[in-house]
Amino acid sequence: MKLKIKIIGAAFLSIVALEPISALALTKTETVYSTLDSTGIPTKITVNNHLSKLTKGQIIDDTELKNILNMNGEETFTLGQKEITWKSTGKDIFYQGKTEKELPISLDIHYYLNNKEKKGKEMIGKKGDITIKLSFKNNDYHSEQKLYTPFVVTMFTTISNKENSNIKVSNGKLIDTGTKNMVVALSAPGLYENLKVEQLKGLNEITISYHTTKFSLDDIYFIATPKLFGESDINSLNQLDSINHSLYSLQDNMNQLEKGAFELQAGVNTAYQGIATMKKTLDQSIHTLKNDHSDALDQHTIDVIKNQTVEKATLTEEQKTIIGNQAMLSVDETVNNNISALEKSGINDDLVSLCENNPIPDEYLTTCQNSASYIAQYKILKNPDIIQLLKETAQTTAIKTAEQTSQTTASQVSTTLAREVANSVKQGASEKFLNSLTTLSDNLGLLEQGSKSLSNGSNTLSTGISQLNSQGIHALTNYGKIINNYSDKTKRLVKLSKEYSGYTSINADKTLFIYKIKSLTK
Repeated sequence: MKLKIKIIGAAFLSIVALEPISALALTKTETVYSTLDSTGIPTKITVNNHLSKLTKGQIIDDTELKNILNMNGEETFTLGQKEITWKSTGKDIFYQGKTEKELPISLDIHYYLNNKEKKGKEMIGKKGDITIKLSFKNNDYHSEQKLYTPFVVTMFTTISNKENSNIKVSNGKLIDTGTKNMVVALSAPGLYENLKVEQLKGLNEITISYHTTKFSLDDIYFIATPKLFGESDINSLNQLDSINHSLYSLQDNMNQLEKGAFELQAGVNTAYQGIATMKKTLDQSIHTLKNDHSDALDQHTIDVIKNQTVEKATLTEEQKTIIGNQAMLSVDETVNNNISALEKSGINDDLVSLCENNPIPDEYLTTCQNSASYIAQYKILKNPDIIQLLKETAQTTAIKTAEQTSQTTASQVSTTLAREVANSVKQGASEKFLNSLTTLSDNLGLLEQGSKSLSNGSNTLSTGISQLNSQGIHALTNYGKIINNYSDKTKRLVKLSKEYSGYTSINADKTLFIYKIKSLTK
């Protein structure tokens, strides 16, 4: 899961260029990438940090990372015991490092064939009834409060319909595309231990079962965030004396995941179009070379091929505008649908006004109490500042994702192409060079087919997450009605969620964990 990010420049006043600033003055986003073996044990953990809102001069950032790498810029740094000091130019800094620290969410995976436990690798190619149990453990425990930091884990993978049937998943949903099933499920490890509500007990585990004629398993991905309850104001909980408003923030997180799936879809589609263009350009070059009887190509020809390949993958301003507008329209559509649903159920401005009276009229008291969570939802959806922020975030993320995917693919393909050209020129073997280019074209054709399949899959994933959001996530948010008596503990959970400040630092504003279990195939 390599990620290349472009730095966005931001100039500041030169008067503070030589003044060091505190780590508290910057904005920091932390993304943790973990690769797991088939049993759930981490084999590699990489952390990417994005520092923004910087001035020129010394920037002190808290970190426990080792093997630091500046991913995009040329800024130099000095690494201390628990901090890193950057010589900032005022631009955003993206850096990467390694760690062996225990992850806040650990995973234990068990595989069963015909009700007998097996190792995952032992089951490859076997026939029978398959059960895969994914057990999540929350390791971020606060002994003084006897609470776990609340995390939400979203899992997704694919299961082919060719060899598999009767597919089922707990705490999730299946979306059948005809050739395969998209499997999406949720887990909230530690939530049952925090609240002791029986209905939440199964949220520590996800179980996938099906019948197979030839077992194999695609990559499984997990996205974990410590923002189960969002950024709701604790004062709102004091006024409502219930957990309903906080649990509704889970719906907001799912909406963000839905937007993220849409942005991934847009980026993958752009990458597919770029790969198709690159193959066409390469085929045209091969045709030209076959009619050129020279024994070798000079360096100028190599540079032309590389420059054309990368240039074709660059997004136009029109493409950026289309992607950004689609992302913002998606936010508008989701918000309007939710408002419409609430209004159809009787939640409107008049009811909100009546229920905010002190005291509430007796004839509306029961209605207001039963509708407390929906009124809170309605107020958030009617807040133009929140909606605008969501739209701007969706627009920026969609464009950045599309650009990164397209440019990364172009860079990799152009590098391979240039290497083939250089080797053939050096050897003076034009026939061998043409054969190499033909092989590269064939491989690029396979990549084009694969990217098309990935594009179709991302479209299906986006649709599936949207359905899960509208049809399934509401069941979890409705648990708020069951745990009205847990107000004080819920307030402390909200506080833990808001105060989570990073995995390998104590000053991260946002942290996202991405896990990957490698596929089990021959």
